[in-house]
Amino acid sequence: MDSLYNYISSHPGQSYSVIDGIFHYPTGTLRYYLDTLERSGKIRKDMHSGRAYYYKAGTTVPGYDGPPLTESERRVWETVASNPGVSQKGLMVLTRSSRMSLKYRLNKMIEKEVIYRRKEGRHVAYYHMQPEEMAYLSELKVIMNAFLDGELTESQYRRKKRRLRGKFGI
Repeated sequence: MDSLYNYISSHPGQSYSVIDGIFHYPTGTLRYYLDTLERSGKIRKDMHSGRAYYYKAGTTVPGYDGPPLTESERRVWETVASNPGVSQKGLMVLTRSSRMSLKYRLNKMIEKEVIYRRKEGRHVAYYHMQPEEMAYLSELKVIMNAFLDGELTESQYRRKKRRLRGKFGI
């Protein structure tokens, strides 16, 4: 069980299936070990899209505090974070990924609002979301949904949006 804890500590955000593929414990044994570690407060489990992701208690991916990422998404996020404005071709080389699998991962990460893409001339550049940008988008969604649900008039929506931009310095 110590080797399982050490693995989760050094590889935060791993899914159950990845851990299972590495340790090859019988299913019941692996679940028991993970539950025991979670109950003891050594690890925590996050559920996202029906999948369990495991972290050392009190930690996430270093420098990242968003939705859980798969190992391959984490590798792409770290690459984008350390190379802002990188192109898809550059990411293919840096992450050693095929074009289609990288495109799939990038689209999933854009959906999760972890990264964003910006067209720069004829090229597309990828950037990671700063915590402030993630917070801004989160609050903007609340305001937009209130407007779309008819809870705000158009002038109230614009006023709240302007205040929000001022709050975040945008």
